[in-house]
Amino acid sequence: MRFEIRKRSWLFVIFGFPFFAVGIYFLFTTAHALYDVMRMATWPQTQGELTSANLGSSTSDNTTTYRATAQYRYRVGGIEYAGDRVAIHGGGDNIGKFQQRLGSQLELMYLSRQPVTVYYNADDPADAVLNRDMRLEMLGFKMIFVIVFGGAGLGLIILGYRGKRTIVSPETAQKPWLARPEWADNRIRSTARTGMYAIWFFAVIWNALSLPTTFVMQDVWQKEGALALIILLFPLVGLGLLSWAIKLTREWRRFGVTPLSMDPFPGAIGGDVGGEIELRVPYQPALACEVTLSCLYSYESGSGEDRSQQERVEWQDSGYAQVEPTAQGMRLRFRFAVPAGLRPSEEETGDHYFWRLSIKAKSQSGDLDRSFTIPVYATAEQSRFLQLDTGKTVPPGAPEMKAESLLPLRRNGTVQELYYPMFRQPKIFPVVLLVGIIFAITGIFLWGKAVQQGGGLYFMGGIFTFLGSVATLIGFYIGFNSYYVAWDGQQVLVIRRLLGMTVRRRLADYRQVRAVELKKGATSNQQNDVHQINYHVVAHTTGGEMVLAENIDSHSKAKLVESYFREQLGLNKTPGFMVE
Repeated sequence: MRFEIRKRSWLFVIFGFPFFAVGIYFLFTTAHALYDVMRMATWPQTQGELTSANLGSSTSDNTTTYRATAQYRYRVGGIEYAGDRVAIHGGGDNIGKFQQRLGSQLELMYLSRQPVTVYYNADDPADAVLNRDMRLEMLGFKMIFVIVFGGAGLGLIILGYRGKRTIVSPETAQKPWLARPEWADNRIRSTARTGMYAIWFFAVIWNALSLPTTFVMQDVWQKEGALALIILLFPLVGLGLLSWAIKLTREWRRFGVTPLSMDPFPGAIGGDVGGEIELRVPYQPALACEVTLSCLYSYESGSGEDRSQQERVEWQDSGYAQVEPTAQGMRLRFRFAVPAGLRPSEEETGDHYFWRLSIKAKSQSGDLDRSFTIPVYATAEQSRFLQLDTGKTVPPGAPEMKAESLLPLRRNGTVQELYYPMFRQPKIFPVVLLVGIIFAITGIFLWGKAVQQGGGLYFMGGIFTFLGSVATLIGFYIGFNSYYVAWDGQQVLVIRRLLGMTVRRRLADYRQVRAVELKKGATSNQQNDVHQINYHVVAHTTGGEMVLAENIDSHSKAKLVESYFREQLGLNKTPGFMVE
């Protein structure tokens, strides 16, 4: 017996309802204001006389709110009417300079006894207003609440009501991957569409929050000077998010659904993780399609309001898929040999382990970038694609993968050398260095402002200065360090230099080398939730650890390099294991 249950989260529904109600309220007031703008556009006008005018203000929490008020009388068809509606939006606010300008103008006209223009409803002359302008900044401000509160509330309500689907049957007790509907039929969909919707939602929210700040740019510039330029960073980031969302949309429309069929199903720890993906685009025999398989640990960091879900890469391998023609386009096939001892897929609640497969390719039909959360368990099963070894596969036309081709190897007589020059990570160090410099300069600027204004600017200046200084030093080290490794059959020498100056030098005899092993290096988060992990090959000697090769971007490549150095150093024992 097999049936599907849905676990709804009524807590999400209850929690989301107040936010949704706030969004609906502001949507109603915004719609009412737009309705007034349209109907007042055709109202006739007449001359009126001000009987009072005032620009009121109130201050709280260092914020001043202004409100323009007035009373006036006017005649329509020989009948005198009295009114007090000044503008479409009633009440006071501090959005832009509208209230100050209108209030000051009305006060001046009242004191000089100047007539005012009154717009009135021809069907009901008692319905009148002095200013019928549409305030874009006020509409933008209210739309923030509509989009942010209403959108977040609606999302929580939908998420809570839809809940999580689970398949229940006698079989799922022994095969937990069959309990998840998205895995049960071995037609696994990518996260592309969900990610596209998420980026669109985030882009709209970000722009709804940041674009209204441009209305106060002039005021901030007059008061704070160059500090106003920081405000521009937010709408610029918003434009970047919109560009990203448009790119993902075009990619989705180009490739559509790209279901993954696994073989074996599920993927096997101690065996193989393999499968195939169908693409309905013209066959391209020279297509280089990079495939990355990662075991990740999802955990919660921080506390209170600073809590966030983070990911850590535990193991990773990558290579290139085999491309085959089909009647409807082409097929991508892959197979990774996965070592035993890794953690299987777990339920996505709290801290848990999960497996992700990422596909990237630059094709004639456009860039393909897909990510799949896949089931991987300790079944030790093998794939029928045994002829494939994605971890060692290279793009069409490229030479066979060997350790020598993966290393910056050169020979100097009887000495073999590796040289890792400065600037060898051009995609990382400029970004880290630039971010560090920007943060540090911002911190120094805030310190200067703190001298004048005091208060929390000292704290903010200190945080920005500290983070910026640390990032600058890290970026400087990444960019300007070089590394040299040499061995001659008897000794191994390693030298680390910074700007050409030696900061570390180690020399060891071959007989002092106890083991050669893999070590996980730094990880970086790429686009579309793809984490890049680098491996180092290290030698453990009686005098400590020596790095023999660094920044190898896949487990298979690192194993080749490990085997190479074991042979070079005369270590013919069982291959080493990976250490943290």
